[in-house]
Amino acid sequence: MLKIYFDTNIYSSLSKNEDKELNNFLKNKSENEFLFLYSQAHLNDLNSDLTDNKFKELRTIGELASTNFLHFDYKEKRVTNSIAEVEEVFQYMSNSDEGIKNIFDDLFKKTGDPIWDTWINLFKDQNIDLGPHIEEIMSRPDSDLEKAQLKSFGLTQRYYTIDELLKYLAKITDDFENKPELLRSIRLESMKQLEVNKLNIKINEVDFDKKLVESKLGKTYAQLISEQLENMPKDQKGFFTEFTLGYNLINFYGLDYEKNRKVKFKNTQNDGQHAFFGGMADIIVSQDKGLLNKCRFLYNYYGVDTKIISLEQFKIFIKDYRTNNYTLESVFISDLFSRRRRSIILNGKRPMLRHNQSEEIMIIDWSYWGFFNRLSEVKSYDNDDEYIILYKQNYRTGDTTFYKELKFIIESMNLMLKADFNTLSQEEIKLIEENNWKGFWWHTDVTDYWLRFNKETKRFGLQIGPLNNKAPD
Repeated sequence: MLKIYFDTNIYSSLSKNEDKELNNFLKNKSENEFLFLYSQAHLNDLNSDLTDNKFKELRTIGELASTNFLHFDYKEKRVTNSIAEVEEVFQYMSNSDEGIKNIFDDLFKKTGDPIWDTWINLFKDQNIDLGPHIEEIMSRPDSDLEKAQLKSFGLTQRYYTIDELLKYLAKITDDFENKPELLRSIRLESMKQLEVNKLNIKINEVDFDKKLVESKLGKTYAQLISEQLENMPKDQKGFFTEFTLGYNLINFYGLDYEKNRKVKFKNTQNDGQHAFFGGMADIIVSQDKGLLNKCRFLYNYYGVDTKIISLEQFKIFIKDYRTNNYTLESVFISDLFSRRRRSIILNGKRPMLRHNQSEEIMIIDWSYWGFFNRLSEVKSYDNDDEYIILYKQNYRTGDTTFYKELKFIIESMNLMLKADFNTLSQEEIKLIEENNWKGFWWHTDVTDYWLRFNKETKRFGLQIGPLNNKAPD
């Protein structure tokens, strides 16, 4: 199945049903050939919408993406797919959205208990050390960019009481939420200090890093990110934080050569999350040129192979997109051998001594069932048996296999092999989660098929064989 990530503006456009032909086409392909995704970033966007339009957009997301919900688990530090309907998740997030300012305001309220209130007062007066880095920044000239930014937030010293610091943080949060001109002013000041326009510093340009070093920043993009991560608590570090931080820094420093617009910080923060979650799909689609532009830079930087396109480009793409549901085993076997002959050898034949086999890995010009895009040819030294193993190899911001993808493969295999006994039940899903799944087997007069999860390689694969003398004439 082709995994597609629409950002919020695409779902918003589809909810108007202005292109009925497109809407009907997408609904027919949904949960069949296409797997549409949505994430916490969509729900954050809609939660900020004060109009009733959000309910139409929620319905559109539900019709296409169903339960394909991606969110980042901060405790586990990984992306998970919660199987829940969009309205249910939206209701939960809306109820839990307290706002950081209210949390700060309520944190040290008097309880009426004199002993407890005494402890609260003592705690409020405890000093927090922001580190010597703050003192070093404050000693710089007033023209220094980092100093100017900290002063704009009112942070000018190393030590604060907890009470003082929480008030500053609450004010900063409130300003970012309610003063969209703040982000614009930070961008303008950053661009001025770094001489972005004069030096023509642009992401996606070959000499981007070179010009960054020549600017007052004096460091490469990698050094900039690394420095910011060093100042973060250990439990907050991770690829999700690194990726979204990079997205926001590009915005803050005005390196995306976009027009300076008044925009709330939450919006650009959500866009960073859209870019991250979109990098888990085969395609990300957006009408936001700024988002697509930053995706191109970040995906290229991290080696993510997700396709980045606009809605108009997507309409052209899906007209030409073809998937092949094989209804005859003979056609599948013939196609498999044909593509093997035309494949690009990634790793030449090499011995696998532990299994007494040799293996040759190839890139094929096709994605079987929208999933398998690599071919491993394995030959046994014991009995000359030959097997082909199909598996998936993509470079994404996160690697999540949906049960719907497995279900689609299983149903397609049943159709091709005229079998109907294999189904992905809740018991099977539980075994997968417990890492005890033995997989599914199909046996025909031609050969055997084994769909399984390989614990060594940590990926799903389809083993086909033995194939001795099975090649079509």
